[in-house]
Amino acid sequence: MKRICVENSYGDKIWYVFNKKTRTAIVSYNGERREFDDVSYSNSIVIPKEVQYNGVIYEVKKIGKKAFRDCSELTNVTIPCTINEIKSSAFECCDSLKSISIPNSVKKIGKRAFYGCNSLEKVTISSQIDKIEEECFKFCYMLKDVVIPEGIKVIAIDAFWGCWFLNSVTIPSSVNKIGLDAFSSCEYLIDIIVAENNLHYSSVDGVLLNRSKTEIIKVPEGKSGLYKIPDGVSTIGRNAFDACKKLTQVSIPSSVTMIEPATFLSCDALNNIIVAENNSCFCFEDGVLFNKSRTNLIFVLREKLGEYTIPNDVIKINDYAFYCCSNLISVKVPSSVKFIGDFAFDDCKKLNVIIDNPEDCLTIGYRSFGGCKSVIFSKSE
Repeated sequence: MKRICVENSYGDKIWYVFNKKTRTAIVSYNGERREFDDVSYSNSIVIPKEVQYNGVIYEVKKIGKKAFRDCSELTNVTIPCTINEIKSSAFECCDSLKSISIPNSVKKIGKRAFYGCNSLEKVTISSQIDKIEEECFKFCYMLKDVVIPEGIKVIAIDAFWGCWFLNSVTIPSSVNKIGLDAFSSCEYLIDIIVAENNLHYSSVDGVLLNRSKTEIIKVPEGKSGLYKIPDGVSTIGRNAFDACKKLTQVSIPSSVTMIEPATFLSCDALNNIIVAENNSCFCFEDGVLFNKSRTNLIFVLREKLGEYTIPNDVIKINDYAFYCCSNLISVKVPSSVKFIGDFAFDDCKKLNVIIDNPEDCLTIGYRSFGGCKSVIFSKSE
């Protein structure tokens, strides 16, 4: 596709791809640009509603793929009401962009559209789109003010991942799907508030749950101190407490019967898990969370020190069970253990793992011992 540069009435030189048949135009990147070259867009740009080229007037309808990507000196973009789509990576890594207003004419915003806009503080999202795509605002560190409008149905995987300074998010009644890690690595997020008439989700004390309040989906990472899981919750979802670095204690009621993998990943300050005495499925002892019969080792506190011998009843070590236990020096794994999950001992840099079983007698997951100092298996007979 040929790209043409046209100067608008504000003196901005903007590149376009023209469609003579429909008389529409797509905003594009510099026509002379190679994949990682510097681009010409900087300072403030006003995209016009229409543009004239060779005597023909074209309506500007889309902002094309990677149109403004890596324009690190771009500070402001005015988007006209003729635009109906912002394509993927359109504003990716625009480091100086501080605010953006997406008009209600826009019906679709592509993946990674604002990825890595690390100065972006405020976004107004069109009320006509129904999905916030994957990684759309990922690594927008400074984003503080975003309103998710009524009409949004899907907030995709990693949509707001790494929005450090996001303090509060309100989920409207229209949302029916929130992807995994949509609000992960939002270090100052305290409240996820769900509209009361949402049919799929709810919130209690700023924590995201399913509608029936039986599953915890996401605990905001800005929560600190003790968190008491509400009575009636039966499932703690995957990554539910991931990166809650300020939490020191979690209380698990008798109603909890399922704890999914990676639930407490990167809870660096967590020093106690209080399991209700009448919980029939789980127990916690010596800094380790087990199922009630102690056949499944679920999670080990990151603060655990020195040497640890896994009890002889254990058959399975969960995914991420010892992940990043940086102060453990030695773990002895008994012959009863037959399954070692993905990343079970990953990133334990000082750790020597001694396993009382030949390697070929075990089912070992992906990167189970990644980064360990040593792993020693017993010899086959």
